[in-house]
Amino acid sequence: MEKQIKKHVIIVDDSRDDRAIAKKILEKNNFLVSEAGTWLEALELLGKKDFDLVLLDLRMPDMDGMELLGIIRRNNNKKDLPVVVYSSYELARSEDKNEINGFIEKYCEPEKLIKSINQTLGL
Repeated sequence: MEKQIKKHVIIVDDSRDDRAIAKKILEKNNFLVSEAGTWLEALELLGKKDFDLVLLDLRMPDMDGMELLGIIRRNNNKKDLPVVVYSSYELARSEDKNEINGFIEKYCEPEKLIKSINQTLGL
């Protein structure tokens, strides 16, 4: 039987606890996971590795998640990278919703998070 290649997800969130929760859920569901606690760490990792999806928090102290999304979307090598917002805050502007591939509320049931990611990745 052919071994399935794990999808690589980067979690961008300033909360170490929230990253740990999401990472545990994703790894339990056979995803490879990297973490970034700041936008700078995220950009560094995005420049070094190939990811299948970004799980992005909106509220971070050093840079708003939508600002980071704008940088990702302007990068020719990453502009089509799927981004799912993972936040307890709603997206306010409709144009922001056009830039993301999905939205999932933090602290939802693990199955809901996995379902959203799987749908975004077409799994």
